[in-house]
Amino acid sequence: MKKITLFLLTQLGAWSLLGQTRFESLNFLYSIQGQQIVSGQHNDQKNLDCGASGSTGPRYWTDQVHQITGKYPALWGGDLLFHGDANLRWEMTYEAERQWNMGAIVNIMWHACPPTQGASCGWSGGLLSSLSAAQFNELLTDGSNLNTIWKQRVDEIAVHLQYLEDAGVEVFWRPYHEQNQSAFWWNSQGAQNTQRLWRMMHDYMTNDLGLTNLIWIWDVQDLSTGFQNWNAGDAYWDVLALDIYADGYSNDRYYNDMVATAGNKPIAIGECFELPSAQHLDRYPLYTFFMNWAYGLKKMWAPGCQPTNTDDYIRQVYAHPKVITLDEMPGWGKNRVPNNIAAGKTVTVSSTETGNNVAANAVDRSYGTRWSSTYSDDQWIAVDLEHLYRLDSVKITWETAMASQYELQVSEDGTNWQTVSAINNNTQAVNWFALTPTEARHLRIRGISRATAYGYSIYEIEAYGQRKAVAYGGTPVLIPAKIEAENYDQGGEGVAYHEMSAANTHGAYRLQEGVDLEACTDAGGGYNVGNIEGGEWTGYTIEVPQDQWYDFNFRVASMDAGKRFHLEINGQDISGSIQVPHTGGWQSWETVIVPQIYLTQGVHQLRLVFDDALFNLNYFEVKTPVVTSAEKLSLVNQFKVWPNPTQGEIQYRVANEVPPGAVLEIFDLTGKRIYETVINGRTGSFSLAGQPAGSYRVKLQYAQGQDSQAVILLP
Repeated sequence: MKKITLFLLTQLGAWSLLGQTRFESLNFLYSIQGQQIVSGQHNDQKNLDCGASGSTGPRYWTDQVHQITGKYPALWGGDLLFHGDANLRWEMTYEAERQWNMGAIVNIMWHACPPTQGASCGWSGGLLSSLSAAQFNELLTDGSNLNTIWKQRVDEIAVHLQYLEDAGVEVFWRPYHEQNQSAFWWNSQGAQNTQRLWRMMHDYMTNDLGLTNLIWIWDVQDLSTGFQNWNAGDAYWDVLALDIYADGYSNDRYYNDMVATAGNKPIAIGECFELPSAQHLDRYPLYTFFMNWAYGLKKMWAPGCQPTNTDDYIRQVYAHPKVITLDEMPGWGKNRVPNNIAAGKTVTVSSTETGNNVAANAVDRSYGTRWSSTYSDDQWIAVDLEHLYRLDSVKITWETAMASQYELQVSEDGTNWQTVSAINNNTQAVNWFALTPTEARHLRIRGISRATAYGYSIYEIEAYGQRKAVAYGGTPVLIPAKIEAENYDQGGEGVAYHEMSAANTHGAYRLQEGVDLEACTDAGGGYNVGNIEGGEWTGYTIEVPQDQWYDFNFRVASMDAGKRFHLEINGQDISGSIQVPHTGGWQSWETVIVPQIYLTQGVHQLRLVFDDALFNLNYFEVKTPVVTSAEKLSLVNQFKVWPNPTQGEIQYRVANEVPPGAVLEIFDLTGKRIYETVINGRTGSFSLAGQPAGSYRVKLQYAQGQDSQAVILLP
């Protein structure tokens, strides 16, 4: 089941009690240890490779993930680089601030040039070079020439880290990575010298420069040499990360060594080309984040530039229940905005004022950033919520340059807009709208008149509501019909279905979703729902042309008897318990007929709720009952009670033809009347609680005739 909302709500309230560290983002890693993993993507601001033209900005690969999956990674990675370009460093810094304000974890590394070369250097011969023993000793000697150069370089990059500290940004700081990889100059004189360099940087940045926003990541690689000898001391790092480029996904030794070395501290996948699979996540549950390496998302430097991860595989990883995406993060500090369905979604605008006040700022979970339009009236900003929602409230937080007159509009298609509220003479910086639940995918604010001479300026747009299921194929199934069980609604976990397992364990048909589907050998082939667990459900959007009783035929298979399920609409049980027989095999199919289920006119989501585990469902048919007698006609058309059997509470429904004033009576087996009421509506309930277990008869009497049904009361 996807994903973490309930878990996060619990943990958020507990952080103050846990008290691991003073860092919100680090405490978040502690809170998910062994439970889930944060998705992450690095951005390196380099040119595209493999023959493609163009450069990559500080969020290029993060945006690529969103284009493929519809989700943003929950960890953003950047680099202070080795070519000394101050402009690119500031681009990275500003993006780090923006990502933090959106709720992401910020991970920054530094490919530092050796102090024996200039501040800007190459990869081969620069980063991949070595210092002599004498040079390394000079570097580590306070006041020496190389030591002074090194401090100057640290001072230059510390300006960016100090800027982020002043902005309230916590930084997962990852310099001198892959410390057991001797190819880099900082590891060229053995583990003890690398340890000394690490401690020198830690103490200089912490004690001399006074940086207090750094969470130190000790980073190693999956090399046969191991990594324990490179530990600079437990007081000098907060997180232990493993870069997986060799056999880190298949050799358990690395993971076991990570767990043993870290103790209670978080461990993570510091870099990778191949994203971790469902099997990897189950096999190595204590990893708290992974960070895919920039172009490693799509292609390698290997000959032919073969893809490392296909789009389908990337979508599969990001849809995994254990994988946390940006929309599921809690937000940080003063910029924490309640989790809302507009956050991080695509925004379009009529115009943008020159500068940094871009459209995306209006949905970045931060009350400290804003969108502003040009200085004219009749401007708009629209948010694509990406799915159909039943909206119940909207909040707009304006800057001083607010709208005095504007319209709040919604749309299902982004073209045809409906005004749900028109505001005149607005003077409030925060506008809350409690809406009559309205179905919409798009939300738009259309400014008509400004309150100032400046443009329209919005800090944050928030929207709240429940995601709506969409019928499979886009059109509700018109009843009567045959419905294949695998063609449940679209909308995902908790909306179209509820699934206990992490993924589609059989790997058939709808691969990116959680319902367990497998090939079916029943007549007609296709697929069936399998691996059913108690409490799961699947939903089907149906259209009922008129109020009527219907017969349901369910095609089921089970190795055991006594398995049960029931039907619900709007959370109401409409069928009572339905028994699944022992059919003799998982692909040995029988039909269970359930007559006289009353459906009302309109579009509904019909849910099949599985009360027990271990049975399969191929399809079900909703049929208009075949009337064979006057008695059958009366029973089908007029009166229905459920659930039956029951343990107390009984629901009833009568058809339109039954006039007001009909009398409902209940008799025990002796013929004694124990309950009587006059019916003035089509639905109602009564209780048999307190009565002895056994059989009862419910009788409906009206001018044109009468109906009666037996009810079994369970002990």
